[in-house]
Amino acid sequence: MPDARDDFTAAAQAIADERYSGNFARGFAHLSFQPSFPTFEFTDDTAEEVTSVDRRGDLGADGLFIDDDEQQILLFQAKSGTTLKDAKLHEQISTFVSCPTKLLSDDWVSKAHSEMKSLANDFRDAIRNGYEIIYAFATNSRISSTVRSTFSDLAEAPGTSTQATISLLDASDLGDHYGKLLLSLYGKPTTVDFAVQKAQMHEPPSAERVVYLTLPAHEYVKACKPYGMELFRYNPRLYLGVNRVNAGIAQTLKNDLQRHWFHLLNNGITAVCERFDAIDAGDQVVLHVED
Repeated sequence: MPDARDDFTAAAQAIADERYSGNFARGFAHLSFQPSFPTFEFTDDTAEEVTSVDRRGDLGADGLFIDDDEQQILLFQAKSGTTLKDAKLHEQISTFVSCPTKLLSDDWVSKAHSEMKSLANDFRDAIRNGYEIIYAFATNSRISSTVRSTFSDLAEAPGTSTQATISLLDASDLGDHYGKLLLSLYGKPTTVDFAVQKAQMHEPPSAERVVYLTLPAHEYVKACKPYGMELFRYNPRLYLGVNRVNAGIAQTLKNDLQRHWFHLLNNGITAVCERFDAIDAGDQVVLHVED
């Protein structure tokens, strides 16, 4: 019976057929890119653009993305071979981790293709500004605990004094991500009621119905309890795991004045639904939300 790993492989091939003339390696890299950086939200077009550097002269990276807001450099590598053993995986991950030394070398950059040369310049600027490097290596081979432990203590990118972290995703990790996505898309309907203050809810004129509201945290928690992840099945990012705190958010919380405006200054929760109705309840409104 097909499992989530098979589903992931089939989806990668479908993307390969749709966007890359059947090239599975490109489809695999495309589909692996988003779960490799779960704190970011990338469109298919962005995934295609970022991974398009994967060709001769890429200096050992299948993707390089610089986020100036978060001051982070994302370096991505994907290997679609299913029979890579520990020694080969260790070699390939080590080569990938050393990519910054090539990006900082005039000799290596002179051998890069034109797009990577431009990215190398951006990379150097980001390094000078102290940006953190986040590595992600995705493969549909199995990554053993031995290989994982070898790279788990990575703290700095080679050739730099820049802080660095790495995530390693193998066939099981990618399959789990895709399995959660499939379960979230084809689950049971959800119906929740949120109690909010009238003065904290606004429905502006719009072609599609939209409502803005300040939602008490306990109302959000109450809605999550009966449904768990099912409540978020239209959100392909799903649970993001334990992540570092955004520097801007931390700064807001440390400011005596700004923390009172936290929910206005930082991204809130955006939800889509089949329908919603506002039910008058005195000083409050009960927002009835279906699916």
